[in-house]
Formats: sequence, structure tokens, C-alpha cells
Amino acid sequence: NIEDARDRNLFNAWIALSNWFKAASKFIKCMQTPSEYKLFSQFLHAVGKRGIPGTTTDSNGNLLSSRCDLNNTVDFDYSNNNEHTKGNPQAAKKVICGQLVVLANLSHDLDFWIETDRFKDFFTNTDLDDEDYQNSKQLCRTEEQIHDKATIIRDLFLEPDIMENQLSNNRKLPPYARIETYINVPKDICDSIATSISSGIIDKTLFTDAVSYIFPVLIHFWKIYRESYASTVYRKWANLAKELRQLRREQVMAARKANRDGIQLKTEVKEVP
Repeated sequence: NIEDARDRNLFNAWIALSNWFKAASKFIKCMQTPSEYKLFSQFLHAVGKRGIPGTTTDSNGNLLSSRCDLNNTVDFDYSNNNEHTKGNPQAAKKVICGQLVVLANLSHDLDFWIETDRFKDFFTNTDLDDEDYQNSKQLCRTEEQIHDKATIIRDLFLEPDIMENQLSNNRKLPPYARIETYINVPKDICDSIATSISSGIIDKTLFTDAVSYIFPVLIHFWKIYRESYASTVYRKWANLAKELRQLRREQVMAARKANRDGIQLKTEVKEVP
């Protein structure tokens, strides 16, 4: 029995791991399509505003109702000084994949992952062994492009100017409610990557540590998104089929009524002397 239970647990773990890799592969492929990216980004933005029904807590640990709108209760916005609301607004958080995730940062996480994935493509040509292609002039120009791309990512996601107001407002909040990064990556890792970029220490694995925090979270929400999308599409087609059945039923009943009225009319005509 013990061995059977262990084999069963290993089998379940293997199934779960296989499903995760399938979801990750599907996610990477779909994010290459602009329309799929736009829809998923909008979904993450909506989660950042309204949370996940029945599972989202505010930064004080209070469970929010499934119909609670975080905009009305929290009103968190990076672009504002957060002084226009009563009290100190705090972004909703949730523990996902073993880390505390700021829901308002999810859409930023997606953009950061896509840009770092494009950053790795800059090294594709420099990994070739063709000596004629790997001349010093081309290599120098490629290194400059790589540095520029890394700098842009740093300025947009690791050290964005929009965080200055939020960091200053953090002093007014308790430690568990503070927002220190624009993406769901620990601040020490963000600072380490930013320092490496400033020092010119740049390679293909520059953003690997940061992505290791973000990617599992994105896959988690990708599964939720696909389930929500599938349910929405199913309800749409189910409602359409229901309407078509109702329309067909009405047409059949109308035809029967017309036939019945026609037969009665003929009978009445025959009875007239």
C-alpha cells in the first residue's frame, strides 16, 4: 500500500509537471501573437484592479469580497501622489508560487518578461562560429545595441521614474504594505541587475534571476485566463445555441398554427351550403 501510494504520488506529480510545461509552451507561443498578448495584458490589468474573486486580500490581510472593486477600496495608482484619497491607499497583494505578489504589477511583469525575452535574441548572432561574420566592427556595434537595450529595460522596469513618488510615500506605510519595485521582483535583485548594467557587466543571463520570479506567476495567471476565456466562449456559444433553439421552436409552432388555421378554414368552406 505504501509503495502504491508513493507511485501514485509520483504519477500525479509527473502529470502536474507535464501540464505546467504544456501551459508554459502554449503561453510562450501565444505571446508572440499581438492579439493574444493584448487580451492577456488586459486580463492582468483587470486582475490588478479587481483582484481574483474570493481569493484576494488587501495589504492589511483583510479578505475582499468576490465583487469588491480594488479601485474603490484601494485606489492605488503609481502615477499619483496618493494624497487625494482618505488615508494611505495600499495595493492589494497575494501569495502566489511562494512569493508575495503585488497585483497592480502583473501587467508590468508581462511587459518585462517580453522585453527580456527579446533581449536574449540580441545574443543570437554573437553565438555563431562564423569568423567572417564575427568581425570586430560588427561585434562592437552589437555590444552597443545590447547595452542600449539593457539600459532601456533598466530605466523602464528596474529604476522607473514613476516609482519616486511611491518610494517616498512608503515611509508612511507599514513594512508589509510598502511597494518598492515596479515589477514583482525583490528590490535587491533589481538593484543588483541595475548595478551590473551601469558597470557594463552584461551577458545573456543578465535578467535570468528576475525572470525566475516572474515567469511562474505569469503561468499561474495564464491558466486562470485560459479557464476564464474557455468558460466565456462556452457560455457565449451555449447562449447562442439556446437562442437558436428557441427561435426554431417559435418557427415550428408558428408553422403548425398556420397549418391548423388553414385546415379549419377549408372545413368551414365545405360546410357552407
